[in-house]
Amino acid sequence: MRKIFITVGVLIAITLLGNFVYGIQLAQKVDENLKLGIDKGVFPFEFSYTKLRVNPLFSEFTFYNLDVKSKEKEQILQADKLGVNMKYKEALELSQNGKLEKLTFLNLKFDELDLYMGETIAVMEAEKLNLEFDGSLDQFNKETLMAQLPTEKQELYFDVKNLRMSSDFINQDKFKMYAAMYADKEITSGKCRLLFNPDTHHITLNEMEFLTSDYDMEGEFDMEYEGLKIDDFKPKSIAFNSASHSNGTVSIENPMLSGFKYSIDSFENDMSGKFKFGSEDNPMEGMEPEFDIHMDLKGMSFEVPEEQKVQLNAQLSMVGLTTDDLKINEFLVNSHLKDGKLTVEDTRILLPAFKANLLADLNMKFNAPNESEIEAFNLKISDINPGVKNSLQNIEQMLGFTFPMEGDDIVFEVKGSLANPQVKGIHY
Repeated sequence: MRKIFITVGVLIAITLLGNFVYGIQLAQKVDENLKLGIDKGVFPFEFSYTKLRVNPLFSEFTFYNLDVKSKEKEQILQADKLGVNMKYKEALELSQNGKLEKLTFLNLKFDELDLYMGETIAVMEAEKLNLEFDGSLDQFNKETLMAQLPTEKQELYFDVKNLRMSSDFINQDKFKMYAAMYADKEITSGKCRLLFNPDTHHITLNEMEFLTSDYDMEGEFDMEYEGLKIDDFKPKSIAFNSASHSNGTVSIENPMLSGFKYSIDSFENDMSGKFKFGSEDNPMEGMEPEFDIHMDLKGMSFEVPEEQKVQLNAQLSMVGLTTDDLKINEFLVNSHLKDGKLTVEDTRILLPAFKANLLADLNMKFNAPNESEIEAFNLKISDINPGVKNSLQNIEQMLGFTFPMEGDDIVFEVKGSLANPQVKGIHY
C-alpha cells in the first residue's frame, strides 16, 4: 500500500512538473502568436499585457495588466488580471488566426476591471467579473441571423462582485448632478444565467440575483417564441416572477432638482405573472394575462430646500397641506388578475393628511377595455385633517355637488363599466 501511495505521489508530481514546464513553453508560443497577430492587425481590437501564463492541464490562459483599445485607439477596458478558459484547439486557432470558425466554450474571469464605454476615463469598476459561454456558436452576424437563428442550445452565465460607477467619472462637471445619487451605490454581488433552447423554443433568464447597497432583488423570466430567423421571430408567451426589498433606509437626491431629497424607510415588492401574445393584427386577442402583485412601502419622506419651502407651502395651502404633509407613512398594494377577473384587496395609503383604503373587483375585457365591468369598487377616505376638509368643502361649493359621506369619511362606491362608471351619491 505504501508503494502505491508513493507511486501515485510521484505520478502527480511528474504531471504537475510537466504541466508547469509545458505551460512555460506554451505560454511563449501563444505569446509569440498573439504579438504577431497584433502586429498584423488580425484582431478586431488592439490589446497589450505585461505577462502571460498558461495552464495546459486546464486549458487556462492568464493575462496580467491587460489593456484593450479599439482600432481607433479608444480605451475599452483595463484589468489587473484576466483568466481565459477555453478548449485548447479553439484557443490555438484564435491565437494564430485572430478569429474562430466555431466557439463551443469560453470562460472569462476579470480581476479589478475598469470599463470605459467610449469615455476617456473609466465609467464602471468591478472587483471581479465572470462571463461564461457554453454552446455552439458559429460566426453569427446580422446577415446569418436573418437567415437562421442558432439551431443548438446556448448558455451564457454572468456574475459580478462590487460593481460601481467610477468616482472619477461621476465627479466630472457634466455628471456632478448625479454624483450624490451614485457615489456610494454599488452592486455588491450579482448573477444571472441566460438560456436559449431552439428545441423547445424558449429563452430563459434564471438564477437572477442582485444584491446592492440599497436593495436586494431576485427573479426569473421565460419567453416562448416562434420563428427560425430574426425576420419571423415572434414572442408567443412570457412568464416572470421577481422579489425585492430594501436594506434599511434608502436616501436619494433628485439630480434634476438641486437640494430635493427623499428617503424610504423600507420597501418590499413581490410580482409574478404570465401572458400570451395575440396576432399581429390584434395583439390583445387571446392575451389571457395573469399576475399577482404585493408591494409595501413605508416611511417615504421628502426634504425640500429652505428657499423653495415658502413658495411650495403657499401652493400646498390651497388644498390644506404643508410641506410637513409630504410624507407617505405607508403605501400597501395587493392585487391579482386571473381568468379575466382583477381583484384589489388590502390596499391602502396612509398620509399625514388622510388615509385611503381600496377594495375592487373588475371583469376585464382586453379586446375592448372600455367595456370592462366594475363589479365592486369601494374607496374609503378617512382621518381627513381639518385643512383638507375645508378645501374639499370649497370644491363642493364651486362644482355644486357633495362628496358621498359615511359619517366623517368620504366613500366612493362605483359600478358600471370603465366607459360609463356610476358613482353612488354623485349624479352627472
